[in-house]
Amino acid sequence: MRTFARVLLLCAVPLSACADSTGSGDGITGTYLLASVNGAPPPFTIYSTPPPSPIYSNQTSSGSLTFKSDQTFVIRLTAQLLKDGVVYNTIADSAGGTFSVAQNIVTYTYGYPSGGTRTGTVSGHTVTMDAEGNLYSFNKQTGL
Repeated sequence: MRTFARVLLLCAVPLSACADSTGSGDGITGTYLLASVNGAPPPFTIYSTPPPSPIYSNQTSSGSLTFKSDQTFVIRLTAQLLKDGVVYNTIADSAGGTFSVAQNIVTYTYGYPSGGTRTGTVSGHTVTMDAEGNLYSFNKQTGL
């Protein structure tokens, strides 16, 4: 169950970002914190077994997305594993790769082991991403 939850945690999240038309991505550097999934604040259930009991679920409880000036990104997510609504384990994991920017569209290329390419958008200090039908929204962390 733990391996399956980890795969869901990292593979379910494609990334998005930015508002730099140069392709360099310098305009989006910084750290963005997970604000919502499908318009609701975390935690967000990304997997749940159907009844009858026991019901196992995996909830994304927090996360961050960091864009670096060398055109690399890192996403960090924390998930809680639940059995019948009670947390029995917490997992913190990360993945990363490179990104490029064209206007408000960001293309992410994940490194090993996730692999794959994803896209997203940015508007002001908010970055959104469509991850397998779930809309993730990150807000830029400021004042640190």
